[in-house]
Amino acid sequence: MFADILLDISHSGNETSLAYSTARTRWPKIIEAAIADVDATVSNQTENSEVFRDGKDVVKDLKHTLLKMQSNARLAPIPDDGAADIEDFNAELDQLGPVTWHSSPWLYCECYLYRLVQSCFSRRKTSFWKVYDVFAKQKRTALRTSKAAFVELTQWYLSTDHKTHGESLGNPHNLKALMEEMIQISLWGNATDLLLLISVSVEELQSRQGRKSREKFKENVVDDDTEQVWDLLSAMPHSTASREIHIVLDNAGFEFVTDLVFVAYLLAANYATRIVLHGKAKPWFVSDVTVRDLEFSSSTLEQAAFSDPVTSDEAQSLKEVGSQLRHHVESGRLRYEAHPFWTTQHPYARMAELAPDLHAQLAAAELVVFKGDLNYRKLVFDGLWPHTTTFARALGSLGEAGLRILALRTCKADTCVGLQTGKEDDIDPYGSREWTRTGKFAVISFFDGKIKK
Repeated sequence: MFADILLDISHSGNETSLAYSTARTRWPKIIEAAIADVDATVSNQTENSEVFRDGKDVVKDLKHTLLKMQSNARLAPIPDDGAADIEDFNAELDQLGPVTWHSSPWLYCECYLYRLVQSCFSRRKTSFWKVYDVFAKQKRTALRTSKAAFVELTQWYLSTDHKTHGESLGNPHNLKALMEEMIQISLWGNATDLLLLISVSVEELQSRQGRKSREKFKENVVDDDTEQVWDLLSAMPHSTASREIHIVLDNAGFEFVTDLVFVAYLLAANYATRIVLHGKAKPWFVSDVTVRDLEFSSSTLEQAAFSDPVTSDEAQSLKEVGSQLRHHVESGRLRYEAHPFWTTQHPYARMAELAPDLHAQLAAAELVVFKGDLNYRKLVFDGLWPHTTTFARALGSLGEAGLRILALRTCKADTCVGLQTGKEDDIDPYGSREWTRTGKFAVISFFDGKIKK
């Protein structure tokens, strides 16, 4: 069906793959949590109302999915809910042949899982369940219980924003240091030790302490193309042309707010005249950003609405960043889109064929930033490439499609490319290969598809 690169991919039937434990342990827990969420929501509905009965049907379908998963049943076609993508999922399932929950291509089956879960809701009669986000409660709880990190981040950003136009950041060395810091923050957005980065003041960016902080994080960046990114960005503020940067988002919560701060920085420093955020049109992979998450995150900042008490100074910084972002949205400098291609099973090399409108839009951008593990896996086919394979090679035909790509990803799967010869021996001397899965290591991988060869 598709001209994908022929290579081994992550597979749940392979005991050495992270997919093996994911299919047997993590996926059932996700379904169990979804069942508990819907059960709790149904209990708050009027008994025997249409919403109540629909909710019971959702629970029934989810329990059926869990049973099939735990018994390693063969994957069945996704029930038709009227959406165009169902036929595409089922056609590829037919092409794959008999595959089961515990023995199937990881990327396809994981996307299949979330689309199947979505169909449990979208096939209901009531609009309440059709648009229900079964992951929303945990996303919102995680965000509202992260006050300390939010305050640290927004106060640090505002200190840089206020000085971006001043003498303290008026030389290229300081501007480059700040750019590195912003990329690192966006990269490690869900890392618990992120505060080590933003505890460095603006004045210390070029100081010994600032460099030491960045170097600590960079030690675990196994493919680091920061210099190439700086070469690109540093020339942009001098251009009078319209410049769009697109960001293909990953997780909601605190990580998403680090992305929004990155957006505010790119616009304030005039690296872009417009930012386009690409999220998901439906609940996806538990924590992926939807338009509701954007709205909730923005309102949480503007209202300083967290679980813990907020001081007046803290509220001021939170509200100021929230206000900046709303202004960017209202002025058209920040836009959110949710193309249906992002919630398919397809590697991104198929984009030109299956979503030519989206492909053309990204090809016209100055830079496309792909955040997170799932986006990276789709960029490189979830392939078990030799780790010294170049990022350009692993992109396949997408590398010939005129896109300028920056991948910011902490490693939480089997695949990773771009390492220099000998690098893996340094980070994994015993050959355990666990380093690609722990989230401790990361990549800042850049490819300029606009350069004519």
